[in-house]
Amino acid sequence: MLRLMTSLLIAAFVTSLIAGAVPGKDPDEPVPAKAKAAGPESPEAYVRSDRALSPSEAASCVGQQATVEFTVRSTGTNPAGFLELYSGRTWQEEGSFFIRFPGETQQKFERLGIPDLRKHFAGKTVRVTGLVQSMTFPTGGPHPVMVVQDMGQIELIHTVARSVQPAPPPALTVPSSDETGFQPLFNGRDMAGWMVDGGDGSGWRVEGRDLKRGRI
Repeated sequence: MLRLMTSLLIAAFVTSLIAGAVPGKDPDEPVPAKAKAAGPESPEAYVRSDRALSPSEAASCVGQQATVEFTVRSTGTNPAGFLELYSGRTWQEEGSFFIRFPGETQQKFERLGIPDLRKHFAGKTVRVTGLVQSMTFPTGGPHPVMVVQDMGQIELIHTVARSVQPAPPPALTVPSSDETGFQPLFNGRDMAGWMVDGGDGSGWRVEGRDLKRGRI
């Protein structure tokens, strides 16, 4: 009897090896997926360049990652739900560079208290890093496009405005008596310290800040 049971156990074990089952592991358990390599749409793949390109320079880098910098001259939307920033006065302008924000990115900015990206970036200088793509439209021809998937791809460049007006001339100052030793004879208020020949000072008066002679 013991030999029969031992034979049955050995036969069951051999059968499990042939079937590929592993003892102690559910054969229906899913195999963990391998980590996906970082692609152009992965935030970790974007490395900001030390040198930012102009829109025309970045347009020659289609299919490559680049950092572009320009002042946002106009903004817009499209039926697909993108918000867009343009380097041109309109999106149709030749060579106008597009920065596109898909809905998911818009929501990320909204959570930070920036509900209107067009108003937030309009008229300001931006620096954006990403994959340069090219899109051709019925009007306006091909345009370079960069999609912002992550907030870290875009930054505002703060510029300091400088006045073009000449500096005003320095104000003239009158040295005090303590600096030069000069002591004014008339204090502009009264005739204190004055003596009139003959002893009659009634012929002098203070008018405004002037010392005048003669009776009123």
